[in-house]
Amino acid sequence: MIYFGYRKAAGQILALEKGQAAPARLVDVYRDTTVVINGRSPWKLEYLFSTPSGEHGGWVHAWENTHSQRPSGEAFWVVYLPDDPEQNTPWPPVK
Repeated sequence: MIYFGYRKAAGQILALEKGQAAPARLVDVYRDTTVVINGRSPWKLEYLFSTPSGEHGGWVHAWENTHSQRPSGEAFWVVYLPDDPEQNTPWPPVK
């Protein structure tokens, strides 16, 4: 579990540093009750984006309640590593 968390965080940082931009669309927003910190669960934003190698998915946790208002299909940007699109993150980063 620690390795998974480290890999996701390291991949997001690398994508921000060296990544390529791609348009994305929001697929789903919901409370991720599998994670509880200080008695609160974050919002999980799931999204899809297209690259020359095909369509890929990603997700990010967010703590601000404003994310609950985001509609499915909303367009935004992600940055991803062309050699490993699973390493991606929204741009600008969400809080």
